[in-house]
Amino acid sequence: MNMLVTSKNVAYIGVRKLFGWLEAATFKVLLEDGRAVHMRAALPHGDDCYAVVMVDSDRFLELWRQPLSSHREVALNTPATWPNDYKYAHAVDGFSHGFENPVPLAEVSCWRSTGDVVEYRTYFHFFQRKVVIGRAGEPCLSFVNGITRTIYLLANGVRSFPVLCERQAADLLVELAGWKGTHPLQLSLFRKV
Repeated sequence: MNMLVTSKNVAYIGVRKLFGWLEAATFKVLLEDGRAVHMRAALPHGDDCYAVVMVDSDRFLELWRQPLSSHREVALNTPATWPNDYKYAHAVDGFSHGFENPVPLAEVSCWRSTGDVVEYRTYFHFFQRKVVIGRAGEPCLSFVNGITRTIYLLANGVRSFPVLCERQAADLLVELAGWKGTHPLQLSLFRKV
């Protein structure tokens, strides 16, 4: 597991059975103020199509702020404004349960746009103009879930954190936002530790 946990603020705890039935890889993430929060990734029982990727917070946020990324308007906020998000209190509550009830890792996907993305904008209430909002080859990030957990971590100054990503996109995510020297780890590999 050393390939994954090379950042100073994240530690892989191990595989634990949670709630009497859920087998999960667990992680401890240190916030900027020294407090620790706990996260988990449920281990697969069938097909294993996910990997854990350790992302660099600054590089991840830069990727999230790209024009074609989903929920970009949230990424364009700042650590000072993220606590005002309407769901932020839910993340505070979720992380408060600590080691006994770690929160799930955010699940993301990453790709490069295959073509220019355009939209038509109206001006002078009548005329339309075609505007390119994203070019072919530009990177994109989307969330399956975990936006509020992510902004909680970013607002609390973490330098890196683990996320779940489909295996087919994990190498690109490492290239664009990964913590230096890490590699994606297939979720089922955590069982073998």
